[in-house]
Amino acid sequence: MSRIQKSDRANGKALAYGKDHACGWFVQVWTIPPKPHATDDIPDDSNMLVDKDTVFDGIGVHGMIEIAREHGFEIAREVLA
Repeated sequence: MSRIQKSDRANGKALAYGKDHACGWFVQVWTIPPKPHATDDIPDDSNMLVDKDTVFDGIGVHGMIEIAREHGFEIAREVLA
């Protein structure tokens, strides 16, 4: 499994993406508070905006990149090779 995580406090969002052996490619976007808090890196149902993967939602690399862009994040294609 690979998981890369980014946060953008000014945007109020965090992003996690990668590839898992069970669900394939995945992307998650969740809200984070303007001030740092210990649980910012832990998404849950109350702050989740996007939670998609290959198995359940049919997304691939291109879909993952597009979702990230829609929420103000960039994913380098080289990272996904």
